[in-house]
Amino acid sequence: MSTKLPGNESGYGDVHRYLNNNSAAATVNKAGAPAMASVIRKDIRVVGDVICSGDVQLDGIVEGNLQSRGATISEGAHVHGSVSAENVRILGSVTGQVRGNNVMLAKSAKVIGDILHQSLAIEPGAFLDGQCRPINSVTTQNDGKTTILRDKPTLPQQPLPQAVVGSPAPTSPVGVKSSRNS
Repeated sequence: MSTKLPGNESGYGDVHRYLNNNSAAATVNKAGAPAMASVIRKDIRVVGDVICSGDVQLDGIVEGNLQSRGATISEGAHVHGSVSAENVRILGSVTGQVRGNNVMLAKSAKVIGDILHQSLAIEPGAFLDGQCRPINSVTTQNDGKTTILRDKPTLPQQPLPQAVVGSPAPTSPVGVKSSRNS
């Protein structure tokens, strides 16, 4: 199957060069030829989970979970569910948990949810409403299922002291004199 690549007026172009010059990750198949990412175009809305053993470039909308080896959420694209891949690049928006070995949020990214990562890069201007937590690694098996091998231990969360409206202001510790009391 031949595909005319955008920006290449001469016809059919070099897939590897196209992928390296655009946001999709370039990979090589078993024959050594460049393998293209599966693309969910801007005019496509998927209701349900997307599971792919290769790379996915999302330009449209997924209302469900996205699992793949590599995931690029393009600017203007949306995922309403979790994203789980070895390499995750977000330029669009995700409402849900993001899991990946290498997670990158571009300046146009909007993530509402937690990020579990081995490596995390956030460009200035990116929006994140959630917690970030390191993990050892994420792997994608041949059947497209993504597995977190093991979370790194985290310190237990201590609750913040609650302020009560109308309660007196805190006093000085015992043995410490305030300059007002002298």
